Amino acid sequence: MYRRFESHFSTRLMEFALACTPDNDPVSQMLHSIADDIWVAEQPLRYLGVALTTRMTIVRLADGILMVHSPIRLTDELRSAAASAGRVRFIVAPNRFHHLFVPDWQQAYPDAQTFCAPGLDTKRADLKFTAILGDDPPTVWANEMDQAFMRAFPPLNEIVFFHRKSLTQYSIHRLRFWPSDARAA
Repeated sequence: MYRRFESHFSTRLMEFALACTPDNDPVSQMLHSIADDIWVAEQPLRYLGVALTTRMTIVRLADGILMVHSPIRLTDELRSAAASAGRVRFIVAPNRFHHLFVPDWQQAYPDAQTFCAPGLDTKRADLKFTAILGDDPPTVWANEMDQAFMRAFPPLNEIVFFHRKSLTQYSIHRLRFWPSDARAA
């Protein structure tokens, strides 16, 4: 009963939040390179009357395909920028809070596989997920990326990623670059 209520409440809350979000802010939607094969884009988000910024990370894997981590609102400009970086194959909702724009990306990229943090599959029963993430990366990116399930705050259930090639750790609220001499370790 609680899960059904939570799912219904989350859907209604999401609809309200999206109604309060600006549709387009072209200045902040461009992809910004932060490391080889990693870009970020940010957008303003008004959620329940609070002005926030939401950030998405895109990682290009060795075969040129893209992983979209914590998707933000998809605009024509953002879609074009992503297309110039590669082909979107993976959409990742890395925790139970950052999922509002997953449907936009699923609709735009119907062949992409969508992965989520534990618990989001029940919170957003309206979405179709390929798999639920944990400590072990799926085989599709296991050769290039590590990940860890952060269990310290269960309502969030954050999955943190580490891109080996660029020595970049990323999660929703943090990007961390490791020095080049860390490669020897």
